[in-house]
Amino acid sequence: MTALLIYRNATPEVMAWAEDYKARAQQVAAARWGWMADLYDAHGVPDDTPDSDARIRGAFTRGCAFSGLSWPDDIPLPDGWFRPVKTPQLVRPRANTKAGKTALAEMARFDRPDARRELRKKFGMPEHVFAGSGLYTSGVRMEDDGVWVTWASRDVAHEKEMANVGDHGWERIPLARYIDRFGEDDL
Repeated sequence: MTALLIYRNATPEVMAWAEDYKARAQQVAAARWGWMADLYDAHGVPDDTPDSDARIRGAFTRGCAFSGLSWPDDIPLPDGWFRPVKTPQLVRPRANTKAGKTALAEMARFDRPDARRELRKKFGMPEHVFAGSGLYTSGVRMEDDGVWVTWASRDVAHEKEMANVGDHGWERIPLARYIDRFGEDDL
């Protein structure tokens, strides 16, 4: 079992932020899916499933930015796009072409909001902490009873970045309570 460090915040400000975040993320996702579906339709990518969105497979980095789009091998790529050598299953716009720059500018509108970054800026919960022998990144979970932030090491609690999280309404949660709430399989 991982030695988790868990915090929860259920203040009205954080709960309002969480609802707003989910709504913004949903709007961005809907716009992104629509744009990708239009791109597929414009280039004749067949819809081979009853669910038209099943053909769309976009990949996004952990940092929430677009990293590629799946594309059938038998259909020519849009102007200004290419298949990277390291990820040939995905296609990307080529930044050194006019068409590629246009596509990249369009896709920048669809980067997902970053919950970790927003929690750091608005509510004092760091997104990354150097602790012990590593760099740790928080996990964020938004539920009806609060925003939960998990860390994979208890060492994080002793770092200076964590010194003031209590001032922003973050409550340290025992691991047993987290397991009772979400189950052991969620670790």
